[in-house]
Amino acid sequence: GELQIFKMVDAVQKEFVQTFINFLKHPNTSQNLSSDCRESVDVAVQCLQTAFDISDEVALQSSLASENQSEHERKSSIDLFEIFQTLFIDRNPKATQMAESFKNEGNRLMKEGKYNEALLQYNRAISFDPRNAIYYCNRAAAYIRLNYNENAVTDCKTALLYKPTYGKAYGRLGIAYSNLKKFSESQQAYEMAIELEPENQDYRNNLEVARDAAQLRDSIPQISDSINSMLSSQAIRNLVNDAEIDLGQLQALSQDPVVRNAVQQLCSGIPANSNGPMVSPLLPNSMLQLFQSIASQMSSQGEGRSNDRPSSNTDSHPPAI
Repeated sequence: GELQIFKMVDAVQKEFVQTFINFLKHPNTSQNLSSDCRESVDVAVQCLQTAFDISDEVALQSSLASENQSEHERKSSIDLFEIFQTLFIDRNPKATQMAESFKNEGNRLMKEGKYNEALLQYNRAISFDPRNAIYYCNRAAAYIRLNYNENAVTDCKTALLYKPTYGKAYGRLGIAYSNLKKFSESQQAYEMAIELEPENQDYRNNLEVARDAAQLRDSIPQISDSINSMLSSQAIRNLVNDAEIDLGQLQALSQDPVVRNAVQQLCSGIPANSNGPMVSPLLPNSMLQLFQSIASQMSSQGEGRSNDRPSSNTDSHPPAI
């Protein structure tokens, strides 16, 4: 009888420790730690596994099982850290006041362009009230400004976990995905934001930008194929030789967005996206016209490089949040 009780206690202890290890390994726990702190956490995990005889294989299985839980299973299972958060906030009425003051300070710093400092304040707000969707969404805004878009995605998703109807979180999720060139996910996020806040014109504008970017990305392989086909033409090669222009330089220029735009205008047979039908092949006369357009662009770029003034495009504005 006593042996069975001890085994039961041992199993409960292991389950508790394993839950804590899963918490330590969770991305939300480690993403704000320095590399030195992460190493310390890894050492702590190893010590806990050794002390309670939890093998790496068992730990991995437990972690994967936790990640693969359905939404219903997550809601029905016991989350020890969630219990701690609830008790901490309920027993510390000043915690929410402190969290709000840190959030307000973070907002002030964001307006001043002090994004790293604002990030620190949002971290503090979350530590006092870790279930507040607004704090995660605001921290996502700071991450976007700092170009930490993967972290912004994580925070937006966390905000939506606590508040599924949070339109602003979907809007910022769309920005982060766009910055990561994940335009399909970006469009889905903006569509959800518009569904929740149909009067917000910024979401509609950003959705159109994401759609245009996706179409341009899909058209690039076809443009490259057309340019390569053009450069293989003997007529073009003869013209290149007569003009003493380096083919390698011309091929490099084909990556220029302005040149690509010229190609799109001249190659009427190339659809706007990969699913569109081919209308007509590029004829030799059009190929010569295209080459002359590119050669003219090369000449203008050559003149532009002699100018020491920086391009007006170098001072780009950060994404709106």
